Amino acid sequence: MRLVKGGLVGRFAAILLLGNGTRDERIIGEVMSKFNHKKTILLPTIPRRTGIEAIIDQLTILSTTTRVNTYIVVLDKEHLRSVKEVESSLKRHGFSISRIEDLGSDALVIECVRGGRKVVVYVALVGLSDRGCIEECLAGLIKLIYGEDVEPTKESLSKWLSSHDMSDRDIVSRASKEQLRRVFPGLLRVIEVLTGN
Repeated sequence: MRLVKGGLVGRFAAILLLGNGTRDERIIGEVMSKFNHKKTILLPTIPRRTGIEAIIDQLTILSTTTRVNTYIVVLDKEHLRSVKEVESSLKRHGFSISRIEDLGSDALVIECVRGGRKVVVYVALVGLSDRGCIEECLAGLIKLIYGEDVEPTKESLSKWLSSHDMSDRDIVSRASKEQLRRVFPGLLRVIEVLTGN
């Protein structure tokens, strides 16, 4: 999959909405680059806010201003108490839920309608613990690839990366698909469904 950042031009398989910052953008873009490049995913350049309500706000606007009807929502588990929050937020924003399917491994697909328009939302939760975050996944990759334990905090990871003259993208690019599947099960499941693998 190719992740393209920018305006709403061209044809895209889906729009990616992130519930966090630039580290998530870099890491998820690198993960997606390891898969089917026939699919192009758009990461819109819109103001970024965190949490499920902010993402559903963005989805609501984009679903009425673009032709794209498939969205990928990637959210740290720390921002979500349960998957029911996604369903509730969609309903509060005027979406009626047609179908919810648990894809397993911290992933689900929600088919919904708003204003007569069908929208498909793939949700991938990120983090290795119940209240996890992407930093846990990056620390997990470092453990799998280099055998080193790193505290899953922004500061500890930045220090480790700096001392090894690496970036977070370098870690992901060196990981095998199987290693990525172990630390990003929800994201990999969504990618597999979208690419038909």
